[in-house]
Amino acid sequence: MTDNNASRKRKHASNDESAHWLFDDTPPPLTILNDLDDSTELLPMPPSSQQHSSLSLFPTSRDTALFSISRRRRQQRDRFNAQDREYMTNAFKQDVTIADRLIVPKIHPLLAPKLKRHQIDGVTFIWKQIVGYMHGCILAHTMGLGKTLQTITFITLLCTEISKKNPVVPRYLMSNRILVLAPLTTISNWMNEFDKWIPQELVQVVGHTYNFADVVSSSTSYAKRAQYLKDWYLGGGVLFMSYEQYRILLTKDSPHQDEMKRYLQDPGPSLLVADEGHRLKSNTSMLALTVSQIRTPARICLTGSPVQNNLDEFYCLVNIVAPSLLPDPQSFVMFYRKPIENIFAESSSTDIYLAKKQLLKLKLLTSDILQRRGPEYLDNDLPAKNEYYIACRMTEDQFTGYVILLDHFRTTGESILISHVALRALCNHPAILRKILVDRNARSGNSSQPTDAGDMDAIVEDELVAFSDLASKMLLECLSNYFDRISDIEDPHHSSKVMAIMEIAKGCKRLGEKLIIVSHSILCLDFLEKLLGSRTYQISRIDGTIPQPQRQDIIDNFNNSPNKDIMLLSARAGSLGVNITGASRIILCDSDWNPVHDEQSIGRIYRYGQVKPVFVYRLFQYSTIEDVLMSRKLHKRGLASRVVDNRYFKRQDMKDIQKYYANPVEKEDVPEECDDPVLNDLIKAEPRALISIHRPRDVENEEIVNEHELSPEDVKKAKEEALGMKKAYISDHFPLVASL
Repeated sequence: MTDNNASRKRKHASNDESAHWLFDDTPPPLTILNDLDDSTELLPMPPSSQQHSSLSLFPTSRDTALFSISRRRRQQRDRFNAQDREYMTNAFKQDVTIADRLIVPKIHPLLAPKLKRHQIDGVTFIWKQIVGYMHGCILAHTMGLGKTLQTITFITLLCTEISKKNPVVPRYLMSNRILVLAPLTTISNWMNEFDKWIPQELVQVVGHTYNFADVVSSSTSYAKRAQYLKDWYLGGGVLFMSYEQYRILLTKDSPHQDEMKRYLQDPGPSLLVADEGHRLKSNTSMLALTVSQIRTPARICLTGSPVQNNLDEFYCLVNIVAPSLLPDPQSFVMFYRKPIENIFAESSSTDIYLAKKQLLKLKLLTSDILQRRGPEYLDNDLPAKNEYYIACRMTEDQFTGYVILLDHFRTTGESILISHVALRALCNHPAILRKILVDRNARSGNSSQPTDAGDMDAIVEDELVAFSDLASKMLLECLSNYFDRISDIEDPHHSSKVMAIMEIAKGCKRLGEKLIIVSHSILCLDFLEKLLGSRTYQISRIDGTIPQPQRQDIIDNFNNSPNKDIMLLSARAGSLGVNITGASRIILCDSDWNPVHDEQSIGRIYRYGQVKPVFVYRLFQYSTIEDVLMSRKLHKRGLASRVVDNRYFKRQDMKDIQKYYANPVEKEDVPEECDDPVLNDLIKAEPRALISIHRPRDVENEEIVNEHELSPEDVKKAKEEALGMKKAYISDHFPLVASL
């Protein structure tokens, strides 16, 4: 054995002996080929061997029943594998070594000084996965860490090497057709970032940028859209397109359907960038299916939250960038999702041990293709972020209405979607609930049916669509006497939460600091805009009704104008692609089912460019559905941490979603004084409106106790089994890499 090989052997032995890094946020890369000895042969394995290798990760009982592959599925797999072998065999113009491909070119001198250390690491990671190992990757950096800049830097590197005809670049990337799929609200930001960061001398190298939204209108024919895509397909460059536009183009019947598939799927782009990749959260959705059929293996998913609601979303992300790395969906649910999702800090040692084993295997399997960087990177570079959970006490009017609503929903059996929208509106202010019902009845007969309550992410900011004609009519009749008894229903004193918002706004103006107020409700924003506007505050606003071209102008004006006080922001329209660092304080005045929406809203002000300490105020009505949602969010945040950060939660954090109300406790937990002068003013002005104010416990640091750690033997076995699955994955899907 050569000295080189001996050195590598020693390194691997050292890794086996020391497994303390396995649960860190940033484990050392277990790059597929780095774990193999030079003498290791990776020849394509017969199906039986591949199946046996995969099964070694799981219990052996009932293997035949649990892991049998249907004939249709096997045929489809073999067909795609054959295509992959032919495709990848032609990937290079000439023979090159793995070492050659893993050498990352120098970053352009105008870009390099702008990058933070973690951003350079991210660019290096993308290059090694896309160019070196010829598969996709997930850049899972938390919001605000500059994923867009890292991606642009990688694109400039790639395009520069393509222009040099560098033989290390796979042939399928040489066409320089780059497709960026992103939420519509972020497209303009992507265009601006490209203009901002790409050095002038590289503009021609990267190629023309195409914004598909420019040709999307009722007057634009499909033929013109097809020609627009053809120009990009033949000439190369960067095409920006929303997920919805992409799905429609590939699923809608038209005479140009074959052209669309050629331009966008097969052969399609040479490089795919999926921004906010967690949008591809269902493995069976039409969007995920159309994206997964893109021919190129060079796929980059960008996400600040690889896990939002459950591990199925994580499975879908991995399946997009590295198909078949994980087992089939049913096996994944049984042997990964269930043990990991159902673990709590007070679970039995057996359950915790099983979850740890499966979590370790999952992290080992995906460590090559996923790079995680957490919020601690922002914490090191930015002023402090101070979060406060503020539990408000319902006013008498709110409590009365809440009880009426609960009785009504128990009697009628309304869906969770309808009850959630109604209860949330009342928690904000009775006038908002009345406005919803009155407006919905006025729209009777002209609205779509309620959104499926099974998908809580489908709750939209226009609450009116949640109610059917019958539901809104029955609710209005049920509450008519209640509304009539409230004098001056728009008075802010009818809601403790609104009074808290008013006091926080007053304190921010006194300090000369700008405030953002975020709501998931358009009618809540309407109410606050009218209320605050009547008190001489200078207000800006962004919601779904504001056209995309106008949003950046509104943001720039708010950030730069000393006269602006408050930005009203809808959670959906303003949570992505928006930089509002001119504000340093933010109120989250209501809750949604997905915790990521709140984190994205906070990320609008807590990001690079922020020069002041940031204060986050999470308002909720104590012991109501909002309290339940807050607890569920904590558990979902814990799930995400378990997958990528190894953190756990207690079962008490999960409450029965049907338990909408419990009597408030007698003991209150409002401090006499806080570190924040704005909160001190609130405590003095509205003591009866508050039940508790507390800082969130450090969920990122809550770990299972040491006695539940895996033994060295289990760690070693997990590494061996994961490596076996990786070998099968390489042999099955990347024969050229496996044979080098």
